[in-house]
Amino acid sequence: MSVTGTTDSPSAAAAQHPTPAGPGHGDPQQGSSRPEVTRPEPAHTEPAHTETGPTDTAHPDGGPDDGLTDTELAFLESVLDLARTGRTDELTHLLDAGVPVNLTSPAGDSLLMLAAYHVHPDTVRALLARGADTERVNDRGQTALTAAVFRNDPAVVTDLLAAGADPHGGTTTPVDTARVFGLDAMGRLLRPGS
Repeated sequence: MSVTGTTDSPSAAAAQHPTPAGPGHGDPQQGSSRPEVTRPEPAHTEPAHTETGPTDTAHPDGGPDDGLTDTELAFLESVLDLARTGRTDELTHLLDAGVPVNLTSPAGDSLLMLAAYHVHPDTVRALLARGADTERVNDRGQTALTAAVFRNDPAVVTDLLAAGADPHGGTTTPVDTARVFGLDAMGRLLRPGS
């Protein structure tokens, strides 16, 4: 399942920076105040894509036709918000109760990406301890490590590297992000042996 929300996000940062910013809450140009939730495609099929990303089937009330109630949609939105806001205890309680650790938005932003982008090292560590995928790539080709580098956060970058995150992962790589934005300290952290 995946969720999208408001625009205080790495995606909103994309409008201000020459490289796509990190994980976020959807397209700020859409102007929708209600987040959108979709179910992922089954592993054995190809998801429908357009030039702008995955497509959803329209639902009579404007949401996707995924069979979720408004209450379920609100719950999923709240889970992503816990990662965005660094509410680690509440998030880990839900993860331990069965919420998928790799829950993502329609833009592909995982809980780990959101926590990394919004600089919540305790949340990042909790997600890593529960098996969050460090190599999951969002629709902009970014990983959680790319988000942490973009935010110039040595603690989260170090934790992600220790968990095996690839400095060359994604199409917008952490190494490229450090170089493009002149983040020399981040670039040094990404080099082997640093």
